[in-house]
Amino acid sequence: MTEKLDLIIGMTASISIYKTLEIIRLFKKSGVNVIPVMTQDAKRFISPLLVSSLSESDVYSDMFDESGGKFYHIMLSRGAGAILIAPATANTIAKIANGFADNLLTSIVLASEIPVIIAPAMNVRMFENRITQQNISRLKKLDRFKFVMPESGELACGDIGTGRLADISDIFDYSMCFLHKYRILQGKKIMVSAGPTREFMDTVRFLSNPSSGKMGYELARVAHWLGADVTLVSGPVNIKPPHGVRVINVVSASEMQKAILNENRKYDLLIMNAAISDWRFKKVADKKLKRDGKTIDVELIENNDILKRAVQSRRFRFTLGFAAESENLLRNAKEKVTKKGIDGIIVNNIRRSDVGFASDFNEGKIILKDGSEIDIERCSKREMAYKIFEAIGERL
Repeated sequence: MTEKLDLIIGMTASISIYKTLEIIRLFKKSGVNVIPVMTQDAKRFISPLLVSSLSESDVYSDMFDESGGKFYHIMLSRGAGAILIAPATANTIAKIANGFADNLLTSIVLASEIPVIIAPAMNVRMFENRITQQNISRLKKLDRFKFVMPESGELACGDIGTGRLADISDIFDYSMCFLHKYRILQGKKIMVSAGPTREFMDTVRFLSNPSSGKMGYELARVAHWLGADVTLVSGPVNIKPPHGVRVINVVSASEMQKAILNENRKYDLLIMNAAISDWRFKKVADKKLKRDGKTIDVELIENNDILKRAVQSRRFRFTLGFAAESENLLRNAKEKVTKKGIDGIIVNNIRRSDVGFASDFNEGKIILKDGSEIDIERCSKREMAYKIFEAIGERL
């Protein structure tokens, strides 16, 4: 990712403020420069020193520096791409809705025009109070204010109801959509396949592979952050879907083929990252097979080449495949580009244990049908997703 991302995180006096530490960690892991702003009462819940250590930044609470030479509400609001207030108390929401600027955080909001993402957290009776709901409705009418609404469940006080801070991964994913000034995929419709498929032999045994789905999920997540309308077709994985991404869950290769080819809409880009089984069992038992000391002979038949059929469907303006190879990487990848008729392919070496399947890291080479080759050195799968879209974004 070449774009520098700056985010102000406002922290107010809610018991859920400890969760903001994990939110900060998620942003830092994605290369975001976090600028923490705490209200005075928020500092009674959690130490600014801890927040400073995690964010690798000074923590701002006062309107002015000791010399009086810096106006923090103006200085901080000029550089950031967005403001996230998490947790946001009823008091802070009321102040913002009515134009108050009696502390640094509310002053920054009033002194800026950048997007403000608000994640409320409070007691259920405070949240459902008509005054709070009116304040939220008033802010929602203004385009720059976005809400990640609280969840229902048991609250810190023991009450049951709505008011618990939203899932931190949802807050993170939603906020990232407003940080990018250059949304290179804005308005694009993108489909991504991810994860393995399973081809069952009987009711419990199946043929599959060790794909974790991490690369495909990061591609879907980053595409959404960069402005795309994303559909993720996912095999069975243990990953929470990215917030804001449409997900179609499948199990077998035939189910994945139907999900990809049977939709009545066209896409600007198809990325086939899923590790689809090349074969399936010709006969599938309708019960669990029992051992009887004898050898079992099974017959495998080839699954369809979904990517090739996707090209033939003419529903995808640009098609990009993935090739997990163990030998002759470049030759095999180039042959697949020609054979399948696709626009490009990303090839990586499955012999490497430090990248690829199950790893959080990847490495590869993008090979395009026009002869272009782009190397991607070992990096996190999220960073690789950014690099892929930077490489092909202008071609969409």
